[in-house]
Amino acid sequence: MFKEIEIGFELLTNDYVVFFGKHSSQLQSLHRQYPYLDWAQLKQVHGNKIVQTLKSEIDLQTADAHWTSASLLGLITKTADCIPILGFNQISKCIISIHAGWRGVANQITTLSILHLSKSHPITGWKLFVGPHIQQQSFDIQQDTVDLLKKCTSLNSSEWLVSTPTGYKANLSLILLQQLQECGISKTQICDLNLDTKSDLRFHSYRRDKELSGRQLSFIAKI
Repeated sequence: MFKEIEIGFELLTNDYVVFFGKHSSQLQSLHRQYPYLDWAQLKQVHGNKIVQTLKSEIDLQTADAHWTSASLLGLITKTADCIPILGFNQISKCIISIHAGWRGVANQITTLSILHLSKSHPITGWKLFVGPHIQQQSFDIQQDTVDLLKKCTSLNSSEWLVSTPTGYKANLSLILLQQLQECGISKTQICDLNLDTKSDLRFHSYRRDKELSGRQLSFIAKI
């Protein structure tokens, strides 16, 4: 479904383009690859706020999810281990771009965003794409993070949590999937690339590179 290109992974349809960036995906490279698009990017703060984006703007709004019905406007999300979630509603023809780290998963930003839009953008219309992010085998956490994640999921902890000699490893993808299913999204509406940003050197990873890590840009745009 997705095609790997030099700067990322691309899915082109008659209605939208979905792109998940690799290490070299920055605004300049996006301009070169997609010269027909304008761009919108948020000031991301690991919260649960969603805003509507009406025109091209860079770092003007503070939120971690944005949506639009405008065409040829790429809604960017920046990540380096966090989950980029991009979506197209096949009924209302709107798009959404979500940044969800473990705090965003704990705050249920994805489901809150979908439910916020549900009156005009039916839940059954969504096609959601989950991009490269830190996978369970790489995601080491301690008890305080476990306690916060337990509050955001009805799953038994044995389903998403593994003990290690130094703490735990958590499966954020599984928690996100359960959250989406509880708000009415079916598995068939979700496409997950299942790529690990920490172990795969094609991607930036804060867990791997700490303060030296950059951020890859991903986006969705309505054609």
